[in-house]
Amino acid sequence: MRADKKDQTPDVDLAALRATAQAGSGRQFWRSLDELAGTPAFAKSLQNEFPYPPGATPSTFNRREILKVMAASAALAGLTGCTKMPTQHIVPYVRQPEDIIAGEALFLRHR
Repeated sequence: MRADKKDQTPDVDLAALRATAQAGSGRQFWRSLDELAGTPAFAKSLQNEFPYPPGATPSTFNRREILKVMAASAALAGLTGCTKMPTQHIVPYVRQPEDIIAGEALFLRHR
């Protein structure tokens, strides 16, 4: 395996992965190529599934600040519905088409 300079993730040998996948008995499900290859980085991330303890939050926001941000975003989202649409004037036909009868829906007649 060699490491790329761009993303620092090791390349996986596809021939070795195929051999590993075919050597397994029955159906075996895996989430990534790292899991199938059994890389040390994947084993380390598997051991450290939850990097922060349940009681300690990694963010600097407290509950009150999060509620303030949620209320502000809801208020700003509600402002988008407060736009006034331009008025449209209803103008009658100058010469009414023969097929249209006032007050009768068009889809009911053409069954």
